[in-house]
Amino acid sequence: MQNTNDLMAPDCIKQIDQFFKINQRVAQSTGSSYLCYLSQIFAPMISVYKQYSEWISTSTRQGGIPDSLIRPMKALRRDILSLISTYLESETNFDYFNANFLPTLQAMVEDYQNSDPFARDPQTLMFFATLLKKEGQYLTNILNQLLVGLCQPTLDMIKDDFITFPEFREGFMKLVHNMIKYCTSALIELDPGMFSTII
Repeated sequence: MQNTNDLMAPDCIKQIDQFFKINQRVAQSTGSSYLCYLSQIFAPMISVYKQYSEWISTSTRQGGIPDSLIRPMKALRRDILSLISTYLESETNFDYFNANFLPTLQAMVEDYQNSDPFARDPQTLMFFATLLKKEGQYLTNILNQLLVGLCQPTLDMIKDDFITFPEFREGFMKLVHNMIKYCTSALIELDPGMFSTII
């Protein structure tokens, strides 16, 4: 990956985001065959995601980066999730994905959990909702992590009223719905305290 200082340049953010937007259209056209190319760009793509996410979180807490840069950074981060989601929608065999991509994607859960609420993106909830829909019972081993890292922090954001963070409410409901629908057996085995998180 290029120098991280270069990634802060507005033109660089725009070009990288355009690259992922084009790839999303390619993934939509090629379906599961896109895995061949995704495997080549996955590592640098996640590195870019982590770098921008770190800058967004730091700026939310401490300032220092103008909104004119934060907004496109958030859009780029969202487009990375949309690209992977587009591929997931057409995939039917997840052996390679789970072995090579899923462990890294789980770090996004920790990133969401540790970020300031205003630095989070509701697309993260929609992404993992899509993952649950496609894989269902195969994700039972990370269900507890999703509850702790995604559901609980989001619930803390929205529990005090019925107005704030509307996009997160939609993502939260979709995530919980897919947990109940596609991971039923795993939910039954949850610790009672954790089970109450989604009720």
